[in-house]
Amino acid sequence: DVWVNPENTRMQMGRFHDGSISSNIRYYGAKTDLRGVVVDDTIVHALNRRVGHDSGVEPGAVVITSPGRLARSNNVMAVPRM
Repeated sequence: DVWVNPENTRMQMGRFHDGSISSNIRYYGAKTDLRGVVVDDTIVHALNRRVGHDSGVEPGAVVITSPGRLARSNNVMAVPRM
């Protein structure tokens, strides 16, 4: 039901093709075109709405966002970041 995304306290997700858990959650949760190019960075946008673009959180804090496209592809209900 839930995929946990380990993040730094700045809540900065990995780049799309870094190969990290964070980058995979970011890419597979995003809306893409037919070529696989990201057209809407869904989870990062949700995260920014929750904590702001330049805000950080305390170590151990949990921020829950929508799963984006992962809801359909993997039945994920939420993506908490710790």
